[in-house]
Amino acid sequence: MIFTKLCRIVAFLAIVSGIILVGMGAILATSNEPGTDLSPIIGRRSTGQVIDRGFYIILVGIVLGTLSDISRALQSKLG
Repeated sequence: MIFTKLCRIVAFLAIVSGIILVGMGAILATSNEPGTDLSPIIGRRSTGQVIDRGFYIILVGIVLGTLSDISRALQSKLG
């Protein structure tokens, strides 16, 4: 039961951090000129890479959330 709750927390945090990364990448991509140095904000990545990483983190969060729901359903059926 503790792993199910932990998995739900991690899934929630992954989705939230992924949304923040996608939002940050989109804002930085649309608000700055193409030659602007963004390395202090996002490191050596491009804004497209930041957005991609955000979507991958969201996908991982959805998978973890689905697995935790399956685990919770199995636990309730088994007793």
